[in-house]
Amino acid sequence: MSAKLGTAILAAGALLMLAGLIALPAGFGPHADATALALGAGIFSTGALFLGAGFYVKARALGTLQVQEKRTGTKSGRVKRIKCEVCQAPAVVLCAPHRTPLCSDCLVGHYDPRSCGYAPLARKASRAASASR
Repeated sequence: MSAKLGTAILAAGALLMLAGLIALPAGFGPHADATALALGAGIFSTGALFLGAGFYVKARALGTLQVQEKRTGTKSGRVKRIKCEVCQAPAVVLCAPHRTPLCSDCLVGHYDPRSCGYAPLARKASRAASASR
């Protein structure tokens, strides 16, 4: 299943829901017909079911795409270096409330113990790297 199939199912569901909404007014008014109301509601419900199925198919296609990316290794294995938001130097901490990466020089000017909490950006060495030393 592909994402295009999911898009087609989404479109079919939207059209069925529109058809159901168009058929609903036939069930109201002075010459109301209960079968027309039931038919419109049924068509609308079927469209909603198709819409949900379309979202499901698209999500499954997206999940399999990510699994294939992991297997083939199309993404580069390089680590993205986070830069300081103020001076563009390599960042060492992240101000959690502001979501701001900061270097050690800019940290001094940003420091506010009442509102800011800091998390280090350095990562631990992997077990394989530490075992080889």
